[in-house]
Amino acid sequence: VQIDYPKRRIRFLKTPADHVASEPGRRAVMPFREEEDVIVYEVWIDGQKVRADIDTGSNRTLKLTPEAVQRLRLEAAGTRKGEATGYRGAYSTREGRVRILRIGALTAADVPATFWKPGTGHDGKPWDVNIGNRFFKDYIVTLDYISKTLVIEKP
Repeated sequence: VQIDYPKRRIRFLKTPADHVASEPGRRAVMPFREEEDVIVYEVWIDGQKVRADIDTGSNRTLKLTPEAVQRLRLEAAGTRKGEATGYRGAYSTREGRVRILRIGALTAADVPATFWKPGTGHDGKPWDVNIGNRFFKDYIVTLDYISKTLVIEKP
């Protein structure tokens, strides 16, 4: 499945995508594990490695679990109170930014983030950060479920 966010197109490829090697700043190619979610392990927030959920159904940029917020010492980064609604209903959040997000060979600075509070239904996830559509808006994202490979590239 290929989602071309800039052109607003979804393609269902008949053959596995040609996975050209990663190119710093232009393309990230990495394996993923498919559990209930698509999980990638080549992700860093402010230099610390995290497990990421690739969530093409989320209309946010980054959402960090309460455990990740604590482990990454980002409690002070969530400076604004926020409200959000998910499939479990409305809940309060803290909104802020992370300094550096690196996904494979791609790096982004000053990235908007939602910091989930404990007890809001986001505790105990098998990942640390949920990466959504607002991050992917400038990229073409290919999820090759046959080879379990994720490709994120600038058009």
